Amino acid sequence: MNPATAQYRQTLIRLSQKYVQSGSGSMLSLVQHKSNPMMEQSLHQTLAGLSYVLVGGLATQYYMPARYTIDADILVLATEQEQTENRLLQHGYQRQGALSIGDSTWLSPAGLVVDLLTQESSWAEVALRNPNWIDGIPVIGLPYLVLMKLLAGRMQDLADITRMLGAADETVLKTVRVVIQTYESTALADIESMIMLGKLENQ
Repeated sequence: MNPATAQYRQTLIRLSQKYVQSGSGSMLSLVQHKSNPMMEQSLHQTLAGLSYVLVGGLATQYYMPARYTIDADILVLATEQEQTENRLLQHGYQRQGALSIGDSTWLSPAGLVVDLLTQESSWAEVALRNPNWIDGIPVIGLPYLVLMKLLAGRMQDLADITRMLGAADETVLKTVRVVIQTYESTALADIESMIMLGKLENQ
């Protein structure tokens, strides 16, 4: 990980520890999360038989109270990028442009914005083999979603991690710790801080 990203993350955690208020989060029982299941199902039908997992904002809604999102992010292996793009084209999706190397944005016939993200990392292969199936949709497992957002290092990603970990039980947290230890061990202390902050917010 970029040292500047790690320093940025640690600074945010220190500030959060200083200012976060106990019980400042939304009541989980009152903010049950769903976005637009019909849109998600349509995308899933389009990609039937391909290996992908839902990531990004739509994935986080399965692990914490929802925040507003208007697009769907999906992750595929770089070796399957061309096949996935061809499938999208066959179903009337239009390529809108490039995000970064290997990543692109698409628009479905129904108006759903889809960010196609690719990865070559070994953790991505494991994540794609072990999705969390929710409502018939392959959602990336929480430990790998945490890892993905940790590596991205944006402020919103760190906030998402904190809220997701705050809502997770100890069994799930153990799997998160194992994945972080395996793929990004230098961030373990930060993960523990984010667990603490998330639990505090949800008290």
